[in-house]
Amino acid sequence: MATLADDTTTSSQWSLLPYDILHEITLRIDKPRDYVRLGAVCKGWLSFVHRNFNQKHLLHIYQNNPLLLIPSASPQESRGLYNITQGIVYDQFQIHLPHKRCCGSSYGWLFFVEKVNDSTMELILLNPFLGYGAKPIKLPPLKFCAYEHEVNIMDEYGVCKAILSKDPWTSPDDYEVVAMYGTFGELAHYKAGDNFWSYAEKMDRQVFADVIFYKDLILAVDRYNWIVKFTLEQVERGIIRTTNYNTSPWYLKWHTIHEQLPFGRPFYAGNAYFAEDSRGDLLLARRYYRNKNELEAQEDDQEQIANTKEFKVYKLYFSSKKLKMKMFPTKKLYGETLFVGDNHSISVPTSKYPCLRPNSIYYTDDYIDVYKRNLGFGTCDTGVFSIKHGSFGENFVPTFSTKDKPPPIFVVPR
Repeated sequence: MATLADDTTTSSQWSLLPYDILHEITLRIDKPRDYVRLGAVCKGWLSFVHRNFNQKHLLHIYQNNPLLLIPSASPQESRGLYNITQGIVYDQFQIHLPHKRCCGSSYGWLFFVEKVNDSTMELILLNPFLGYGAKPIKLPPLKFCAYEHEVNIMDEYGVCKAILSKDPWTSPDDYEVVAMYGTFGELAHYKAGDNFWSYAEKMDRQVFADVIFYKDLILAVDRYNWIVKFTLEQVERGIIRTTNYNTSPWYLKWHTIHEQLPFGRPFYAGNAYFAEDSRGDLLLARRYYRNKNELEAQEDDQEQIANTKEFKVYKLYFSSKKLKMKMFPTKKLYGETLFVGDNHSISVPTSKYPCLRPNSIYYTDDYIDVYKRNLGFGTCDTGVFSIKHGSFGENFVPTFSTKDKPPPIFVVPR
């Protein structure tokens, strides 16, 4: 167990107090004078308290406000926090995380994949904003039949995205996780306390782009606007509902609530994102990428390659019994701003954060296909898109030294 072994003497052992206990003490104090008294005990405590107070003060100011977790030039495991509205990096925050892609950001928790073997991986949840008191959460092994080209990239892309239903810190026994994994974005569900994942039943046309916990539902959408509602059902005796490696007594049963568009380029979106706005309404943002010819033409003219071509936003409405859903295009977010990417998509009212651009989408580089083909995009495709005007603006522009590092991801400290 880590200790503060700075200035241990025969008369005082305070510096040997474990980090996690000291963290519990700081959770119970708020006033600056209490921090001063605590830091006066010994040098180790002074260093810890100074760092803790700065972080706590900063997170209090920006609580529930999206920040961008960005790669640092060095060392490899270090990340920084970027203030979107002010365009500055918080130097007092140097977060040490695995040197790999973060496959989800939800309620302040970050998801990382650890490869166990060629058909098994584990999801690890980390929350660097809770200090030393928050231990990593390791979820049960997630099994799947990996294709040959997937085996060597499982640590980075085995899971496309993972989201939480609630904060495990405040609801340790009552949170759920949904993970989209594998080439075809298959779904698996985990409930706190279980030692297994429950898998979705097989479907021929499943290539999901996003998933959301919306009210009492689990919804998923593909790149052709096919929207599916999932319910957790018991596996019937003698019938394999999902996979031959499913040990769960449950499986995810799907029901179509919005029909798929015809296949073909005119109807295809490169990515799609669900988001619930502050009024509880459900939104869908579809992201369109440039084709190969457009990208090659852009490479000749611009130093910074922008893969994203445009976004289209829709408001979603359920029928009275939630059996079907209708979609209506919109150019308004009623003063809200969307944040999309590998993170749990969110909508933020600009009335609380007037420096944000209203009726806009802040986005990060999450085009997985590009990374799998090892093309030189790095983390270039980030920016802000105005829904009303159809125009682009700059968000975070990475330096050359960070372009080959894990892509940025939006986080909401809690």
